[in-house]
Amino acid sequence: HALWVCQEVHRRILINAGMPDTHMVCDRAAPPSLDPWAYTVYVDNAIFFGTDKQEVRDKMERARAAVEAAGLPTHEVQHCEGSAEVLGWEILSEGIVRPKPSRAW
Repeated sequence: HALWVCQEVHRRILINAGMPDTHMVCDRAAPPSLDPWAYTVYVDNAIFFGTDKQEVRDKMERARAAVEAAGLPTHEVQHCEGSAEVLGWEILSEGIVRPKPSRAW
């Protein structure tokens, strides 16, 4: 299960950089508060969202720096405001985060 290993390494790097599991959105688990921020990890991607734009950007930058410090490559950073669909997640401006229906199989 190479994808799980990759995701777990990425998750642990973020935890060690100050992103606790209590802020992480996971499948089949109650979501954390999105105020001021939350995140999710999918393989080698991290998605940050929340109600405080500066806090979200700060956490995203801290995560990027931690991943790079571990010697791993990073993807291009993309910013979005409002609703978005990212890597199988729907992140709605109303504060709802849920898996896309196409993921339910």
